[in-house]
Parts: sequence; structure tokens; C-alpha cells
Amino acid sequence: LPSYFKTIVKKYIPSLKTVSDTAALGFLQNLRTDSTWVSVQLLNNDFKPLLESKLPGINMQLNLDSVIASSSLEPGSCKIGNLISLKDSVFYPVIASVEENNHTIGYLLKWKYQKASPKSLAQFSGLLGANAALIVGNADGTLWTDLIKVVRAPTSDFKKEKIILQYSRPAAGQVIAMTNTVANTPWIIVLEISRRQILEPANRFLRWVIITGIVLMIVGILIAWWMSQSITQPLKELT
Repeated sequence: LPSYFKTIVKKYIPSLKTVSDTAALGFLQNLRTDSTWVSVQLLNNDFKPLLESKLPGINMQLNLDSVIASSSLEPGSCKIGNLISLKDSVFYPVIASVEENNHTIGYLLKWKYQKASPKSLAQFSGLLGANAALIVGNADGTLWTDLIKVVRAPTSDFKKEKIILQYSRPAAGQVIAMTNTVANTPWIIVLEISRRQILEPANRFLRWVIITGIVLMIVGILIAWWMSQSITQPLKELT
């Protein structure tokens, strides 16, 4: 958070208030750099909203104390919060604590709308191949999204460290997935790839090997029979 924003925010906190609503609101509006940043909220240290700049129709009616408490912020620090679902949309907050003399006197929350277009996800899946799917979720398992909508948790066995899992998805069948944490966030990313499509080349090769083996065995039997006949027939005639 730039120092001049910190100054304005600090001066708007009731205990230090020396700026007008208009001036403080103007600075909050400047923090919404594009339409994906739907709301910026200024809270006191009791998690009560003091001022908000938001897009029309946006109403972040959430339990803000739990949102901030889950981030475990220290005075003067800033963190990205959990993914949150609101009216079939997914948002996440960037939370900054406002400090004075090493004590938190308020909080600043910037809410970002998280949504990718189906076309961009299809292009990404095409680059990876094998009907790959990307899923992002909170490390505590509270919400998962395919970056378009909220989805069911991939599996109950996910962990924070990088691991490989196998499980079944209703729409995709058996999948092989890799999990990893997203740096500087409380999120886990899961990359799913269809198990059938991964194994299809190996299965196709195995089928060709089996067919080729059967053909060679039949040819070998016929050659052996022909050689046997070519040796035994003269012996019968000689006898």
C-alpha cells in the first residue's frame, strides 16, 4: 500500500480522523484500478465498515471478522485471503492492516472478482492436452472453483505439498491429478488430466504388440508345420 494511501486511511480512522469522507472515498476509488476490483472497504479494528467504494450492484455482505481473522495479519502487513463464493460468483480479498505505533487501528479490504472466460480455459486445456482441467481451492478445503464457477472438491485426500493423486470425477471419469500450493496465497491448485487419455497411447501400443505377437506365432506354427511336412513326407515315401 503506497505511503500516501496509508496516511489518508490512518487519518480517516475515527481515533485519528482529520480528513473528509470525500477525500477518503476518492483515495479508495483510486485503489479500484479496473472493473475486476469490485469493492474497497475501510474497517476499524473491530471489523466494522467505515467507508466503501464499490461497483453498482455489488454488496459484499460477509462476515468480515472471520475473513480477516483467517488471514492472521500482523500490524502493517498485507495478505491475500481465501476464495469466497457470493451469489454464484467467486471473489477473493487483499487484506491490509492499518497500523499506528505498531498497533492495528483498522483494515483495508480490496475485493477482486475472479473469473476466467471459457475460451481462455479451453485454450489452456488445449496446450496441456488430454482434456486437462485446472481447479483452484482454499487450502482449508472450504471452496473450489474451475475459475468460472464453484465446483465440488476434487478429493478429500488433497494436501498442501506437491503430490500426485488418482480419483474419479463425474464428468471426466478417472483422472490423474497433481497438487501444489499457490505462492503467497492460502490456495491450492490442482491440475487434472484424464487417466484414459494418458494411458491410451500405451494401451494402443500394447494392443499392436499383442496382435503382432499372435500373427508371428501363427506364421511360426505354419512354417514349422510346412518344414515338418517337407522332412517327414520323403521319409514316408522312402519307408
